[in-house]
Amino acid sequence: MRNRVRAKDDFYKTPEPCAKLIEKYLPLHENWWECCAGDGVIFDVSDRIKFASDLNPRRSDIETLNVLTCDKPDGVDAVVTNPPFNFAEEIMERLLFDFNLPILFLVRIEFINAMKRNRLQESVCSMDIVTNLIKFETEDGRIINGNGTGRCAWFYMKPEKQKEKIVSWVSY
Repeated sequence: MRNRVRAKDDFYKTPEPCAKLIEKYLPLHENWWECCAGDGVIFDVSDRIKFASDLNPRRSDIETLNVLTCDKPDGVDAVVTNPPFNFAEEIMERLLFDFNLPILFLVRIEFINAMKRNRLQESVCSMDIVTNLIKFETEDGRIINGNGTGRCAWFYMKPEKQKEKIVSWVSY
């Protein structure tokens, strides 16, 4: 079995073309928060993303903040991010059910599909499945094929149970 080394802080850069796939969702809310901003690629997509934070920011204009322990920042009404996989479920539940915020997250489809995440499945409004093989880069230059074992998608979710879900395929 191959020894897989995880990136520090579970940080994998979101490719800019993949980040730009969120543009159709941005008009839904005025003040987005990028809570796991890392190097700011998603933050840079739009001026509607008003606040960016990360546990270990890679840029000076990103606040140091732990989304799992912080208070909800003032003035935000939705969240967008490509979360660290190891903490994605905790972060999603915190934002949706503690902060009562809509979220737009880039995660693997299989992650949401797991039966133990039924509560999260019920919150899905739409899912934009990314057809491209997403190549996430680590800070040391390694390439991780995010779609190598499963397809990734942008999931738009709201805190309340959704009756219908829109599924589409997107590419860049």
